[in-house]
Amino acid sequence: DFLAKHYPETKTVGDLIRPGLIHRLDKDVSGLLVIARTPKMYDHLKHQFQEHTIEKRYTALVHGTVHKDTGEINFRIARSHNAKRMAARPEDDEGREARTEFTVLERLVGSTLLDVQIHTGRTHQIRAHFHGYGNPVIGDPLYKQKSTKLKRAPSRIFLHASKLGFT
Repeated sequence: DFLAKHYPETKTVGDLIRPGLIHRLDKDVSGLLVIARTPKMYDHLKHQFQEHTIEKRYTALVHGTVHKDTGEINFRIARSHNAKRMAARPEDDEGREARTEFTVLERLVGSTLLDVQIHTGRTHQIRAHFHGYGNPVIGDPLYKQKSTKLKRAPSRIFLHASKLGFT
């Protein structure tokens, strides 16, 4: 509604349900969005996302200690048997390829702050990958482990889209 009011030209760009929106975020995730104001730019940006040439970086706070300073998660991602979420499948051929790189920014007591770069754009990719890796994102009500219960639950997921790079 904000976009339609302040940038009425976006009403006719791209998808009718989400006009102009190229990059969106999961509910309760903060950060950057990409909105095209013209059909030409919409097509140009959509192509870059489809070709995986856009740099997508996130800041995440995960449960536990991530011991490697840098790493890569290549678990395939498929719909979970619980249809509400996706599942990372480390030792399975089911699902679609997904690639997530991470760098530890800081190790804290009981958690690790990460810079995360995704090279594919699967649904809930970061959330599913770190859940499968054993370090779920703090505050994630969907991808949590029983052993990661906090005394005070955060009000949202500690995941932020911090950088989007495109031409």
